[in-house]
Amino acid sequence: MESHRGSLISISTTDAKPTVGIVIPCYGQVDYLSPALTSVALQSTPPTQVIVVSDESPAMLRSAIDKSVWLPGLPDIQVIAEGRTGGASASRNAGLSQLLTKWAICLDADDALHPDYITAALLIARTDDVVVFPDFQRFGVEHGEGRMPNKFDLFELCKANFMIAPSMFPKIAWETVRQINGEGFCSALWNIGGYEDQLFFIECALNGFNGRHLSKPYFLYRRHYASQTQRVAYRTNINQIRSFMKDHLYRHYGFIMPMSPVNEFTHEVPRW
Repeated sequence: MESHRGSLISISTTDAKPTVGIVIPCYGQVDYLSPALTSVALQSTPPTQVIVVSDESPAMLRSAIDKSVWLPGLPDIQVIAEGRTGGASASRNAGLSQLLTKWAICLDADDALHPDYITAALLIARTDDVVVFPDFQRFGVEHGEGRMPNKFDLFELCKANFMIAPSMFPKIAWETVRQINGEGFCSALWNIGGYEDQLFFIECALNGFNGRHLSKPYFLYRRHYASQTQRVAYRTNINQIRSFMKDHLYRHYGFIMPMSPVNEFTHEVPRW
């Protein structure tokens, strides 16, 4: 693992009492990395560990990091060089395996966080081992607010993905899921077409880590043309994705996954 706020080759250390760590996969999104990092740096409750997982060149990463706002007292940005096999799932797992904090947030490099996200999420979580899922605000080529259900329901989560990837979760939840399925976030599902975050949070709930809603748009979800193309690709594989998720949950947990009709199985439009 490398670290940078001066060099990309020194080994980074973290604070003695870590609280919240952020993992940022960055593949083909290095142009967006600087705003993402700046949104992390401006948190009213600063993170104690930040890890970027990427196969971008050190020069490109250094340029993006140098363009970000990084305030005195923040931890070094750690960099893990990781190939694209397994996609976002493998990248998140690689970062999480190095995370020393109690809480974790996985932020895609093209998205951002509201400055008070960590503060509000910790307040909602209190000391409980829960997954905090926020509302979100779209920006970029699309605008609008996405509101999630106020009450967590595992069966409804199986039908509609309302717990997005940047939900804050205890690292022990990921460790528990990893012990059962062998990796944490599922790489095979990502390779089929996505929804790996939904599957992960279902697995968290099956292990007792339920959701708790944060009813403000603290996650800033960038919509651009590449993400629109990707969303269409996901929909073409929806039956395969559903079948994989159902088999996976039954094989590892003996859980029979309830599913709504295909046209209601959606990534970002809850049915409440």
